[in-house]
Amino acid sequence: MRRTLGTLIPLLMKERYWSILFLVYLLAWIVPFHWMKDLWLEPFSTLAAQPFVLLGFLLVLWGRREHLAAAWQKIQYDARHLRRLRTEGDLTLLIVGCILYFFAHFSRLALVGILGLVLMLVGMVVRTYGKLILQVLLAPFFYLLAIVPWLPESGTAQVGLLGLRVYSIVLSPLLRPLGKVVVATQESISVNGSTIITHPALYGTQGIFAAVVFFWGYGLYRGYPSRKIVSDISLGCLAAALVHLLRFVVVCFFIGSSPVQAVTIASLNSWIFTLPSILLTFLLVRLLPRLKVPTWMPQVSQTAHKTGSAFQRPVEKVLDGSVTVGGILVKGIVIVFSPLTWIASQLWRGAEIGIGWLGQVNKILDSRLRKADRAREQRRMKK
Repeated sequence: MRRTLGTLIPLLMKERYWSILFLVYLLAWIVPFHWMKDLWLEPFSTLAAQPFVLLGFLLVLWGRREHLAAAWQKIQYDARHLRRLRTEGDLTLLIVGCILYFFAHFSRLALVGILGLVLMLVGMVVRTYGKLILQVLLAPFFYLLAIVPWLPESGTAQVGLLGLRVYSIVLSPLLRPLGKVVVATQESISVNGSTIITHPALYGTQGIFAAVVFFWGYGLYRGYPSRKIVSDISLGCLAAALVHLLRFVVVCFFIGSSPVQAVTIASLNSWIFTLPSILLTFLLVRLLPRLKVPTWMPQVSQTAHKTGSAFQRPVEKVLDGSVTVGGILVKGIVIVFSPLTWIASQLWRGAEIGIGWLGQVNKILDSRLRKADRAREQRRMKK
């Protein structure tokens, strides 16, 4: 720990300009946050957990401090002994991110603006430190992509309605033997003729997405292998679904006898149910290894292992920070935005040429002014 901090402190002291860049970068988030605040500040929204991705990203960086310190030591060694004084990468991702962020101000598309901010951060790291630091930070950068609203607001609403339909399908056969006929739609929930308005908090998708964000970031912070991270995320989603399903059951039982209480429970803050589901997940993680395994479980496990083997390598590449996935991502982005990047590169090259010409003109003028000053001083000395 002390050795790691002894390496990171000189890094932070030498790279103090990042503190200014970090403040400017945070200010750039004001506009996208203004666009997304209606979804992020609503506790029942599917994307309510997205702002916590930034906090999780910082924790993941702290969890990888030893890897960062080792990479920084290698960069310093190369600079001292191998005379590789320049380790910077290209400007492609940075230019693409700036173009997307600039375009988002006209299109008012939050997806484009936030994706541009993420690419700007990745591009700054690539430009400053090259691929070595990118390899260490690739998994955190993939995690940071969870803050991008990949679905529009209408799409997230459809995902929430899908959760409501799943709950209705699961509950209907379970409650029918108890004499309760449940009909759930986007507008209302009816039980034996008694009806209340459907509140978006009953969708339950907020807790599932929050479980993904929390256990993905927690696994990266603790340095878990990809299989462990996927397992914890799956248990977290299952626990969140069960907790919200239990609330749905309670609401259905109260609709007939006390509709007011049913509406109160249905409109409760979703975080009240999300936090217990996370604690329940930690409990399940501890209890499951202690349970006795049935005789048929190894066969099921082998079948599941064979089925999931095709997906294991891609997941490991994403979560462990494989360079191949990063290369594919960069190539895909470059192909999609190649016309824009070509124009930007030509403008950048023209600006560099123009700045070079100005520098040459400045040198010529400066040398001539110095000659004129010396000649004037010589004439004055002669007099």
